[in-house]
Amino acid sequence: MSEPKIKFNEIMRLGGKDMAIIYLENGKGTISKHNLGNARRIDDKTAFINSLCIEDYPIINITTLKGKGRCNDKMICSGYGREDASREITRLIEDAGNTGYTSLEGAVNAVYPILSNMSEGLYGIYYTKLYPTDGAGNFFWSLSSIPKEMVGTAHRDCADSPNETLLPCFLLPTISPVHYDEQKIESYREQIRNGDNLAGIALQIEGLFCALLDGHHRAAACTLEEVDFYGIVIERIDEVLFEEVEDEDSGDIVRKATGLASISCKLPFELIPQTISRKALQLRKEKKPVNYYKIKHQYNNREPVRGHVSWSDEIIEKSELLPDAQMILSAQTISGITDDELLALLESKTSHNGRVIVSRNLYESIVTAINFLLYTDVARFIDFAISVMREVNLVATHHYIAQRLSRVNDKKIYDFFEEITENEYIKDNIKEIATKYLERNEERYLKQDEDIKV
Repeated sequence: MSEPKIKFNEIMRLGGKDMAIIYLENGKGTISKHNLGNARRIDDKTAFINSLCIEDYPIINITTLKGKGRCNDKMICSGYGREDASREITRLIEDAGNTGYTSLEGAVNAVYPILSNMSEGLYGIYYTKLYPTDGAGNFFWSLSSIPKEMVGTAHRDCADSPNETLLPCFLLPTISPVHYDEQKIESYREQIRNGDNLAGIALQIEGLFCALLDGHHRAAACTLEEVDFYGIVIERIDEVLFEEVEDEDSGDIVRKATGLASISCKLPFELIPQTISRKALQLRKEKKPVNYYKIKHQYNNREPVRGHVSWSDEIIEKSELLPDAQMILSAQTISGITDDELLALLESKTSHNGRVIVSRNLYESIVTAINFLLYTDVARFIDFAISVMREVNLVATHHYIAQRLSRVNDKKIYDFFEEITENEYIKDNIKEIATKYLERNEERYLKQDEDIKV
């Protein structure tokens, strides 16, 4: 077999970020995503499985329920197959993660050994912020071997604005929790305190989710130290980009293929050689891998659970404070919201100056606005969220917003929660959120009040 070769390599500005566009020829396919057909352990008649594999071993399994299609969230579970892979491939991944780089070109060189072990095709490589969580407030490494539906795994075309791009940012582990090493994490925490920046290498596999190939302990250390965790992301570009354009002959508006796309970029045909785009289009047709039956056997006979770790209260609590999938989708699918539009929402209006603010559904509009502000402007989020909580007409949103407020440490929120715990008309489930918040932050803000008095 011919050696892997990069046939095209250009850095472009796509989706608001610098991205290296690379065409890999003769990829080994050692790290690849395969369609394994019907899911045996759920119901052969209602689901089918895709699996990210290293060699012949499934490491992340993605179940799509039949009848729902690609634009619905998927069921995800861990296969823990990386432990069974050869030492050669695991060392190659670790070495790539330990390679230093100071530019995107350097990042491409760092991940080339991993890239060469993937299937032939067109890829984008970029550097971005990643969140070590499952998109629902849980520490990313706690992904189990039991399939679980995960928000943010849907195909990008189901977004409210299908022409916009989304940036993958949530992580899935590729090694089992038994490898969690607190001594390693403490060493990385010390490096962070000394000013070092830690990074990982990830492979986008479904919606907003990436498989973290290297950097599990670094990601945990960044979570505990409450600093941003960045990583190099490898993303396959294999969707056809369609746009409505005017036909040159008839003048009619027609739907035409204008390029290739992935969840985070749109790549017009004119930016890449015709031979490359033709090859990329030809590779879209799925082929059964040579080792299909061996992979399917490994999937069907995988162990239900491999090891158990009791996560510390600290890492559980700090994971809950990270952005979740609903917040990211809100932040990435609307461009902004004005103070006048927020006032309109407080008055139970879904439009302002003849324009729909977010959607015609009031609950959805308020929730989206809350998530957008929480991600982009915490001060405005606090003021708007507390204002919504004071509106009796918006009571349907109150429990959700109380949960959102509890994720932010701020004296305004502390005072507000203290106020509502004494209000007999506030529902018990909201009082419970407020009470837990007060208990968690009591020492911090009582000391702050004493300092002010002094």
